[in-house]
Amino acid sequence: FKRGIAGAYTNLGMVYGEIGNIVKSQEYLLKAASIFEEANDKPGLGSCYMNIGVNFFVQKNFTKALEYYRMATPVFEECKDYYSQGSNIFNIGTIYASNKEYDKARENMNLALDLYKKAGYSYGMGSCYENLGVLHYYQKEYKEAEKCFYSAIEIYNGRGMIDGLLSAYNYLGEIANAQKDFIRAK
Repeated sequence: FKRGIAGAYTNLGMVYGEIGNIVKSQEYLLKAASIFEEANDKPGLGSCYMNIGVNFFVQKNFTKALEYYRMATPVFEECKDYYSQGSNIFNIGTIYASNKEYDKARENMNLALDLYKKAGYSYGMGSCYENLGVLHYYQKEYKEAEKCFYSAIEIYNGRGMIDGLLSAYNYLGEIANAQKDFIRAK
């Protein structure tokens, strides 16, 4: 019964987060986390921690976001939930990328990529490759960036993921433009 209530609180927290009411979202997610912790429901608890971290990320409070992502990490590891672990580590990588800590961002994106591979989550793998490409692009490491974007394209193309394809091809055009290769940039 309590898990059902916690699940409802989680859903309310997610809905409030989607409509931009972060205060209400946090309120419901914290209530849910408390119940999940009491019930020893690790997947529910990890999900709450990660979503609380997302809310802090949206508010650009990277310190608090990182705190909650780090709270979620051992919970997901214990559950051997590779998909959620990958998503959580991916989120940590985005914080480091936002702070221009590219080496840490790359380390986390590579770890997320490995976890998504274990989970068989294609879109996550493509997103990791794409984000790794962006990190290399920001550091003007164009050859490495291209390799990553082509890896993303291969995944996206095989699964009809149009948004990912558009983004990866756009970055390839940006690389060509940055290298003054205007024929290839078209």
